Amino acid sequence: MLTAWMLSTRTYRASSFRCKGVNRRTRTIQISQDTKDLAKLIYSEAGNQSLEGQQAVANAVANRVNLWGKSVNTVIYMKYTDGTKYQFNGVEGREWNDAGTLIDNSDASINPIIDLAQNTIDGSLADITGGATFFRNPAKATNAWFQGKIDSGAFIETNSIGSHVFYREKKYDRK
Repeated sequence: MLTAWMLSTRTYRASSFRCKGVNRRTRTIQISQDTKDLAKLIYSEAGNQSLEGQQAVANAVANRVNLWGKSVNTVIYMKYTDGTKYQFNGVEGREWNDAGTLIDNSDASINPIIDLAQNTIDGSLADITGGATFFRNPAKATNAWFQGKIDSGAFIETNSIGSHVFYREKKYDRK
């Protein structure tokens, strides 16, 4: 179960009753800022992936929250140690803004991702990554630090889903 989540909520106009939590009378849905940000991250990092690929990205964020004792927003907005870039490239990408627009405009196409984010926060989403806290698309990712962690054995590959490969840090393996 995730902790330290959901401090504030906002009401969004729902265009579909399929999205969990829709008030059928007002056709609105209340989601927390954490849910919105997690949905935006899932969309920006894996919006072009299958539902399984999107779930795996959500799992990696949840695993970081649980392992590191941080809030979802802290994990999402975490920067590299030099402070120059976000660890999740999607935070700065066009897709991040597109997802925010879809949510704010109650576009039904984003509802499955909102549900996925909410289920992650509720703790009802099974981890399909093998405890991964990191992921990358090898066809796009060129981060030397990340590659160095893989080459040194500090990152252990746990799963490959869609175009992403998932990793956990060896230092957290149980002895």
